[in-house]
Order: sequence, then structure tokens, then C-alpha cells
Amino acid sequence: MIDWYVKLLVNHPRKVIATVVLLCSTTILIPYFIGRLPEFSHPELGFETRGTEIGNRQVTWDNLIKALEKGTEMIDDITRIPTNILPQQYKDMDYKKNDVLVNYKNLNSYLESTSTDSKKFLPQTSPLDDEIFEETEMMTQRNDKKRRKNRLDFFCSKPTYDHARVVFTPSDGEHLFTYQAIKDMCLIQQNLENLVAYKDVCDVQDHTCCPPWSLVNYITLLRKHKSCSEITPRDINATMTILEGCTHFYHDNKLFEWQTDHTTIPRQCIQFSGVYNLMHYHLDVNFMPPHASTNVLTSSMMFLPFGKGSIVHVYEAMKDANLSTPLVRISAIDFGIKEKLFDLELVRDIYLIFLSIFFIMLCVLFYTWSIIITIVTLLNILFSLSVSYFIYTFVFQINFFPFMNVLAIIVLIGVSADSSFIMCDVWKVIKLNDQAGSLIDVISKTLKHSLLSISLSTTTTFCAFASSFLSAINGISCFSIFSAMAVFVNLLITVSLLPSCIVLLSSKHRHNIVLFEVGPVNKLLSMEKMLRGIQTSFNAWLLKIVFRFRWVWIILFCILGILSVTIIWIWPGMKLPESVEFQLFRESHPFEQYDLVYKNQFWFERILRIDNNPENRVPLRFVWGVFPNDTGNHLDPEDHGSLVYDPNFDIAHPKSQSWLLQFCANLRLQPFYRAVGGPQMTNCFMETFVKWMGHACVNNLEKDRWPCCNSFEFPYPRNIFHFCIMKAMYIVYNTPVSIFVPSAAGPKFSNPLFHSENQTLMPIIKAVVVEFESNFIFTTSYTDMELFYKQVESWSSKMMETAPPGLRNGWFYSHLGFYDLQMTLIEDTITSAFIALFLAFTIMFFVTTSISLTVITVLTIFFIICTTIAMLVLMGWHLNVLESIATSVAIGLSVDFSLHYTIEYQLACEDSPRATAISKALSLMACPSLMGAITTGASGAFMLPSDVLPYAQLGIFLIIIMFISWFYSTFFLVSLLSVFGSDYDHGPYPYRCCKKLRNINMNERQKNRARHTSPFSNVASESTVSCISTAIVNQSQAQELENLTVIPVKLQPSNTRSVTSCLYLNVDDNDMVKKNETNAIHI
Repeated sequence: MIDWYVKLLVNHPRKVIATVVLLCSTTILIPYFIGRLPEFSHPELGFETRGTEIGNRQVTWDNLIKALEKGTEMIDDITRIPTNILPQQYKDMDYKKNDVLVNYKNLNSYLESTSTDSKKFLPQTSPLDDEIFEETEMMTQRNDKKRRKNRLDFFCSKPTYDHARVVFTPSDGEHLFTYQAIKDMCLIQQNLENLVAYKDVCDVQDHTCCPPWSLVNYITLLRKHKSCSEITPRDINATMTILEGCTHFYHDNKLFEWQTDHTTIPRQCIQFSGVYNLMHYHLDVNFMPPHASTNVLTSSMMFLPFGKGSIVHVYEAMKDANLSTPLVRISAIDFGIKEKLFDLELVRDIYLIFLSIFFIMLCVLFYTWSIIITIVTLLNILFSLSVSYFIYTFVFQINFFPFMNVLAIIVLIGVSADSSFIMCDVWKVIKLNDQAGSLIDVISKTLKHSLLSISLSTTTTFCAFASSFLSAINGISCFSIFSAMAVFVNLLITVSLLPSCIVLLSSKHRHNIVLFEVGPVNKLLSMEKMLRGIQTSFNAWLLKIVFRFRWVWIILFCILGILSVTIIWIWPGMKLPESVEFQLFRESHPFEQYDLVYKNQFWFERILRIDNNPENRVPLRFVWGVFPNDTGNHLDPEDHGSLVYDPNFDIAHPKSQSWLLQFCANLRLQPFYRAVGGPQMTNCFMETFVKWMGHACVNNLEKDRWPCCNSFEFPYPRNIFHFCIMKAMYIVYNTPVSIFVPSAAGPKFSNPLFHSENQTLMPIIKAVVVEFESNFIFTTSYTDMELFYKQVESWSSKMMETAPPGLRNGWFYSHLGFYDLQMTLIEDTITSAFIALFLAFTIMFFVTTSISLTVITVLTIFFIICTTIAMLVLMGWHLNVLESIATSVAIGLSVDFSLHYTIEYQLACEDSPRATAISKALSLMACPSLMGAITTGASGAFMLPSDVLPYAQLGIFLIIIMFISWFYSTFFLVSLLSVFGSDYDHGPYPYRCCKKLRNINMNERQKNRARHTSPFSNVASESTVSCISTAIVNQSQAQELENLTVIPVKLQPSNTRSVTSCLYLNVDDNDMVKKNETNAIHI
């Protein structure tokens, strides 16, 4: 197969190149013209769990709520069904023997009336209440006019949560409530109001922009100035005095917005609602807090007179205007455009990736001295991405393309450059050592020698990415698919384009080449001499340092690895994300500063998070009637599938009624239950229904309400239950909103309007939700949420085991999405890491066929990963989605260097003792591995200026992983091999790539060949040739390396036609034995 492919490349290189370019170009044009290009307008998508127990419940709950909102499949508000389509005969309902029939003609009158007891249970507004309400509305309107007149129309309206806002902080960390700081805030405010972009979007009154709500403007208003520029130090002191005397009224909840009069509150405390608005909106919570006398103001918020939304140009104008002074700066901004700005910045910072590509292409150019190879490497990156995107989108039909997939470009840059280095080096060395061979032989040997290194490197990286495919977080799964596909496609393009270009660079086709190499080699002789001299000196120095101090490196790096494991698992530990806010930019970005730091530093924001706010309590929700199944596409965050109904669900069965009533009673006795006041009509509807059914059938205020009365005992017959529960819910949902606010709890009915087979069906309960409030306050602490979830889930599971068949498939749900994300990150990261390590172990074993080499290599990889993660922990990183992806990438990148060192050591051990093999492996691999680390690390360094968090974090990560991987592989792994590595005549598994060619007779060599045959015979690793290509451009230049001599050896294989060359190093063993007194290495 490979012979046929080689002949194709040699005889038709232009056709191969044209075919590859044409096919790959098509994958670029099709998405462009069809219009399915990537877009990142919703970067927060894809970071939810799918397929987990909690994730399935979350999706089912969302589908249930959507179905209720839509109202076609299921409804909870029975009043949405017109009464004229309801069954006109009670006998149409399903009933059993001894069930009483009801005349449905009186149904409308039943639904329009309630008993006296019912009114007590469901309070109604009286006519007196309506009069008071109307009078209050009229007074409010009159007071609004007075207030508007009293404040001299200074503000156009009141600040709301939907207004854009900025936060002032002192630049020097001092107090903001000083005269100079106030004047600086006034200056910044005036400069902001003078921006053209600001004037384009601001609310207008009397043909001018409305003033912003800010501390300086309230001081201006309270002191009756026309502009903040008129503020004096006396005004500052007077305002401070007012606040000191009035803040306790605010903390005692005696001050309200637009309050005009109060008998016990001084007038200056309610004038213009200044104290209330300053404390509530503009001054941070640490300024004059309750029961404290601190009057240091560290941050102040200003509300701008325009809404949050599409105002990116205003932010850009503010950034260009540099709105800051030596004392005050704008530290945080909330414009509601973080996702939109992220989409723009993600594309805008692509230039950093281009700079990275440009730098690496320069490295390729100076490494290979060929413009053609450089261009091919660039095309390889472009085509790998385009083909991968085409397969991802059109073949796999994955509609969701998360922004994390863009990060695969940075990794792919290094992979493509490495592949070019390997193949070009192999070609040059084989061409030099086999000058008499035909072009077919040279290309054949090039592929056979380079394919192993490229394939192994690609396989390990592919496995590292693919190990995250089974992640329950769909963003990580999509990244795994795309990045693994990109690496695989890169391999295919590399073995197609590069050999074809190498053929074109040969003498046979050189006269037809349009592109050209970078001049004759002799014109760059001086630069080559310098590079060779540096390389030789570096190899000699590194060999001496590593071999002489091998025990020092082993002990040092072992201690470092053990400390790293301690840092990750014991203290301080890899922390989980602590904020529900999805971070898109660096923490220093003003948008992130607001969400992460200042969002909870003002009272109007904290009012949503105080303990007495039910929204902050974790609810207890129990659902029956639908299975918690996620039938949607897990790779598409917008596809949640549909509801799957429980065919065994039967709430009308008498045993089900009794059990559900007892379930609610038991729930109230649990330690996690929290009792709340007020009517709870649907929280546990069975309790409400039983009380309502206990009323008398006839009373003085309404007609006969039979059968929905105390004529029947609980549990009720099936048909009575269906008929009366509909009537009860009709009354509940007719209750005024001031008394009853509909919630997610209660029975959920099928909508007979959409049952085409029978338009007279009575609405039947399809699902039931019981909801109460827990005494647990929502927190981002994984430990606390885990305790809550396990406690409630354990009790719920035990209760479901005692349920009748109709209610046995119930399940518990609450606000557990963030906790599930944390738990999934832990489990998936550990699982993917172990899978990748296992695959690396397997690959290493099949390549080396040596347990000792495999264990040493995998131990090195393990320490590289642990040390990398430990450094990220010490830098304050939390285990979030990007960090989980970084762990998988770390495995793929850390394997490369270790793999190449081990393979080179294995090759050298075939005919050399351990010390000589170490010198050979280190001399040949140190330079190319260092260059690979520099190029990949440089691609990460170019990402550091970006404000986009994924770019910046990946840049930091690549620098760290390359630095640690090279040092561990070069110093720790090589030292381990020098002490514990197998000798060529003592290893448990003999090495099989190149047999000893000297000091043994032919018969013994044939016996060894027969005993030890490997599929990797006659194949050199990347490291065999990577370091010497620049040193031996031609034979005359090779003599300039004083102690370096190339010994090409031809081996006559027994079963193949082609002739393969085995490159090996001959090191003066006596020198190595004599404590490395000399470092001359002979090639």
C-alpha cells in the first residue's frame, strides 16, 4: 500500500497537491456560501450538564415549564379552557360502580360561586378594599406631581435595574467622600456627558440629556446648586452630616423612595428622597453600615440615563476617552453587553493568533530554509481547520459551535510545525545518506521513518482530546470532537502535501518549480555555522549537567511532583468555581469587576439576596407524571427534546390520594423544610383540595355545590376527584393576584382544545408538582449544596419506595444546576485524565514493549500534569470548564517530549550500554524538543495581551506546560533512564528497531532478528533526525563539527525490497564511564 502511495507522490506530485488543495478549498467555500459560519453571540451556551441525573431533571423541568407557558400540550391554569368545550354530561367521565352521577348543566353556576367557608380559605377583596385602592392611586398621582415640582425637575425619572451604570473607586485606595474626590467625580461625569456616543443614546427632556443619578448630583440637588461644579467643601460636610443623622432610618426600613412626609422622621432625611436613594443606589454597603459608625466610602455607583443593551459604541467611546483622574477612576461597568462585546473581542483578537502563526512560520522558515515548506505548513493549518469544521458541521450535523473550539487553533499551530520539522529532517538526512538511491526510495524511506513519530505524536494528542468526548458538559464534548478531528485531519494533510512538495524540491522537478527555496545554502553559511556551534555547545553542556547530577534531578523533581500532588489534593486544593456569573473576560475587566466584585456591594443589589427573600431560598420540588429523561441532542444546548410522560401515573387512585397527602405531612416534619406564612393554595394541592371538599354542600350564600362537598369522604372516588379538582383549580386561578400568585406547584392538566380525537374530554391531570420552601439558602459552596442534595434526595428516594404504583416514579428537583456543574467538572476531569493516562501507557507499551520504560515515562507524564495543575492552583485558578479542557490538553502536550526521549533511548539501547544510550538520546532530542517548546510556548505568549479570558488563560497554560514538560522530560526522565533504564543486554524486553551492526557476527544477528521482530522495525523516531538536519546540509559542512561524524549504515532486510538506513550514534563509552570527563559525541 505504501509503495503504491509513494509512486503516486513521485510520479504525480502536482496532481496530489492540486487534489488536496481543491478538496480542502471546497470545505472553505461551502460553509461560506451556505452561510453556516461560526458565530459566538451566546458564549454562555454549552456550559450546562446534559445526561447526568440532575441534568436530566433540569431539562425535564424546563420542558415542563415551557409546555405550561405554551399551553397546547399541558396547562395549569384551568381558566384558560373555555367552558363551552368542557363535557356537557357528567356521564362522559370515566366512573366506576357506586360512583354518583352529576348533572353538568349546573357546572357554570358551580364555577361562579363559592361557599362562605371557601371565601375564608381563599380571601377575596371587598368593595371597601377597592375604594381604598382607587383612592390610593389618586393620591399617588397627585403626590407624583408635587414631587416632580419639588425636586425642580432635576431628574427625569427614578433609577431602575435596567439602567446602565458605572462604579467609581479611588485610584489611591483612599476615601471617596472628600472634596477633591467629589470634584474629580464631577469632572469625569461631565466628560462622559460630553461624549457624542453618550448624547446619541441618553434619555432626553427639554432637548437635553437627562442628568445621571450619582452622588455628586444628589449633593448638588440637596444643596440647591445648578451644577456639580458649584459644590464646595461646606456642601460635602453638610451632606455627610445629613447622612450620619438619617442612615439609621434607612436601615430600620423607615425610609422609602419618593417619601414626602413622616411624623417621626426629620424633614431633611426625606427631602427629595436623597438619603434613601444615596444609601440604596449610590453608596456601598460598607459606608455607614447598620450598628456601626464607619463613614469611609470606597465605591460609589452612578446610574446613566439610558438602558442597558446595544450600546457597545458608548463603551468604546468611554474607553478611548480615558475617563479617570489621579484620584478617581471608573473601575466597574454594567452595560448589559458583556456577551455582545465578547463576540466582538473574540473576533477582534484573532490578530494575536495571526501573529503567533507568523512567528512560528518564521521559525519553520529558518529551520527548513524553504519558503515552499513554510507555505505548506501554513496551508496545513488552514486546511485542517476548514476540513474539521466541514466534517463537524455537515457530516456530524452538530449545529452548536462553542467559542472554546477556537482554542484548538493555537494547539494545531504547534502540531503542524512539529510535523513539518520531522518530515523535512528525515528527508534531508535520508537524502544525504542515500545519495545513490532513487527518488522513490528516498520518499519511501522518508515516510517510513517519519510516519511513526508523527503518528505517535498525533495519536497521543488525539487521545488526550478524545478522552473528554463523554463529558456531560456539552461545550467540552464539542471541543473534544472538533480538536480531535483537527489533529487527525492535520496528519492526513501532512502526509499528502509535504511529501509532494518534497518531491517538487528534488532535482527531477526543480526546473519546473515556480516557488523557490531560500537561496543557496552557502550564502547562509555563516548563520549555519553559528547555529551549529550553539547547538553543539548546548548539547555538551546539557549532557554534562544531566548525567553528572542525575540523582539530584531525580530527588528534586520527585519532591516537586509529590508537593504538586499535595497542593492539588490536600492543601490548598483545586478549588471549584465559586461564582454563578459566567466569566468571559479577565478579572480586571470592568464588566467582570462589576459581576465579581461590586455587584453585591450596593444595597439595591443585595435586596435580591437577603435571607428573607424567597428567591434566595432553595426550593423543594417533587414531580410526578413525567420521566426525568433528556431526549434532546446533548451536543446542542438549545435542543432539549420533549416531555416523556409516565404511563403508570395515576393521581386519581384512592391510594395515590392518601399517599400524597401523607407525603406532604411527612415533608413538613423534615429538618430541611421551612414554614412560611400566607396562603399556599397549590404548594401541596391535595391538602387544599381536602379542606375545600370538607365544606357543606348547601349554605346560605350559594346554591348546592354537590358533589364537591362533604358528601364524600377522603380518598374520593376517581370521577369525583377529576370533576372536583378541576372546579377547585378554576376557583384558585380566579383568585386576585394580590392574594394568590401562581407558582409552578399544583396539578397540570391536559388541554382538551388540542385533543382532536375528542373535543369533549374533561381535562385530566397529566403531572403533579409539590413545592415548598427549604431552610437552605442558595450558595456556590459545593460542600454545602452536596449536603443539602444528598439529604433531600435520600429522604425522597425512601418515600418513593413506599408510594403506590401510580406515584412511584416521582423525583426531586431544585436549583442544583451549578452544583451539578461543579460535580461534573470534578468527575469528568478525573475520568478524562485517567483515560488519557491509560491510553498513553498503552501506546508507550506497544511502542517500547518494555514495562520499565513505560512506567518511567508515564510517571514523568503524571508529574508533568500534576506540577502544571499545581502551578495553576497557586495562581488562583479554579476548576472551571477551561481548566478541565486544559487538563486534557496538558496530557497530550506532555506526552510528546517524554515519548520522543523514550523512543530515542530505546533505539540507542540496541547497540549501546545505558550511559551511551543516554548521551545519544539527550544529544539528539534536546534541541528539537526545546525548539518545539519555544514555538508552542511562544504561540501562547502572543495570547497574553488579550482581554478575552479563554485566550489569556490558554496562553498562560501553554507557557507553563511547555516549560514544565521540557524540564521534566530533559532532566527527570533522562535521569531516571540513566539509573533505572534497561541495558541493551539486560532488559526484560529486547529492543527491536535497529540491530547491533558492529562487534557481532552475521549469524548471531540473524538469530536475534528471528527471535525479536517488531512492527516498528526500520522506523526512526522524530528525535533520531530532528537535531541534525541543520548540522548536515551537505557532507562538506558536516566536517565542521569537530567530533561529529555521520555513519550511514545500509541494512539488507530479508523480506522487503527497499533498503532502509539505520542512523545511530557512537559515543566513546570509555569517556562516559570515566565520569563524563569528555563530552565529545560522535555521530
